[in-house]
Amino acid sequence: MKRMEKVGIIGVDEVGRGCLAGDLIVCAYTLRAGCSHEDLLCLGLVAMDSKAFSVRVRRMSAAVLVEHCGDFEFARRSPAQIDASNIRLATLDAMREAAMALRFRRPGLFETICDGKDLPEGMEQPARAQIKGDVSILEISCASILAKVMRDKEMSRLAEVYPGYGFERHAGYGTRQHREAISRQGLCGIHRSWARKFLP
Repeated sequence: MKRMEKVGIIGVDEVGRGCLAGDLIVCAYTLRAGCSHEDLLCLGLVAMDSKAFSVRVRRMSAAVLVEHCGDFEFARRSPAQIDASNIRLATLDAMREAAMALRFRRPGLFETICDGKDLPEGMEQPARAQIKGDVSILEISCASILAKVMRDKEMSRLAEVYPGYGFERHAGYGTRQHREAISRQGLCGIHRSWARKFLP
């Protein structure tokens, strides 16, 4: 009988889809050979939405995931790219880009699982979408952590470029503080088009 080869998982998730400002960041993540789900569980890493972790735990987890556990690729879409199409298409396009880049770097048998209800067109098979995948599939949770940490750091740096909006606190999401800042200061260079509705 022919032995079945083990299929690995590439988890794909995005951060920043619902924001008024900043880039959309997508990460594709897979475990390295020799690293298992049990290893991650021993490190305290469980499948859950990255926003549920504290900032400190998220950053510590990201360091472990990068240094010891897996391989990953990022893709991003700028506010201008998002506005040129729409957020859904920009997200799916970035998901496909990150996943395909990781598959190219890590040849072998992989199933790609994207968080959400939609699977990007043109994905190498096998591939599927998983609603709430970040709370059920460890590789998606890992991708979510890396994307969230990267984006939060970038938004903190951009807070110095565009002061007064509070990007270091809300990372571009449509909080009351952010909406009031837009009304008071107008839009800046990293706002997306739909932020205009908060102008006075």
